[in-house]
Amino acid sequence: MRKNHFKADVITDFQEFNQQDFVHQQETMKNIISKMYSIIILTSFNERTVFAVVGKDVNGNYFYAIDKNALGQISVEELKALL
Repeated sequence: MRKNHFKADVITDFQEFNQQDFVHQQETMKNIISKMYSIIILTSFNERTVFAVVGKDVNGNYFYAIDKNALGQISVEELKALL
């Protein structure tokens, strides 16, 4: 997913993330963000394609990203309801 498909209620949690290359973004997501947010990843049946990701912290703040090809198939509200 491209950076411009990413939205967050508390963008300051993701300042470092947005400035990193893809490899470092994976490390930041795994080591920092995953400890701050409960995260759900919406994938294809065989888990080869990620359609969307959503996270929610203890204060009820969300972040999400939806692949541009999945925008018509799932809404932001439906994605948030998964948590």
